[in-house]
Amino acid sequence: MNTVKRKALAAAGAFALLYGGGVQADLLQYSFTGADGTQHTLEPNATYANPTGNMTFALSAGVDRKVRMSILDSAGKVLSSETSELLGANDRITVGGNQYYGAFLNLPAPKQGSYELKAEILAGDGSSIKVDSHEMVVDTTPPSASPMTATNSGYGQVTSGSVWKLGRGGSADTFFRVTDVTDASPIAEATVSLYRGDGSLHFERKANYDVPTQRVDARNDEGFFPSSNLDEDFK
Repeated sequence: MNTVKRKALAAAGAFALLYGGGVQADLLQYSFTGADGTQHTLEPNATYANPTGNMTFALSAGVDRKVRMSILDSAGKVLSSETSELLGANDRITVGGNQYYGAFLNLPAPKQGSYELKAEILAGDGSSIKVDSHEMVVDTTPPSASPMTATNSGYGQVTSGSVWKLGRGGSADTFFRVTDVTDASPIAEATVSLYRGDGSLHFERKANYDVPTQRVDARNDEGFFPSSNLDEDFK
């Protein structure tokens, strides 16, 4: 009998943990394909996003509840909205390795501008029980910048024209530099990508972005380029 009771308590505890996670949060995250063609998954308080196409929102709630996701413009007008069916015991979603009672809802990405993301938990009759709102600024315009330059052109290196010839450089530090980097939204980080002659990606790594000077530097250190016979064009 004690064994049965322990199993029952354990099952009840697991149910409460899963159910409780849904009560404490409604909008868990949202994902989309960015204007740069890459997939992004953001936390609700991320603020800045560059979505295109449809956006997928993960919302949680308890059983016998519904969830509703809406996007409002700066004047408070609802631009798009979707409501789930009544959630049952089998309506579980996995987000960040955790399970919740909830649903994934899809809405079209709005155009560039400022919006309110409004997530709601609804009773079975459709009345609102809880509202969770977050700001979202859509910015699909890429940053502007001056053309890239190379900081060292000694040892017969060619750093002008459409094809640079850097294979004969010495040991002096060389940086690939982009200046006058500006954007309407805050710039979080910069990356540098190197593609081989066949179009395959050789690597992608973080570059140094200096906010005061609006400059991005990528150091051409050992291993930046793969070994070659100076017969391959990189991009």
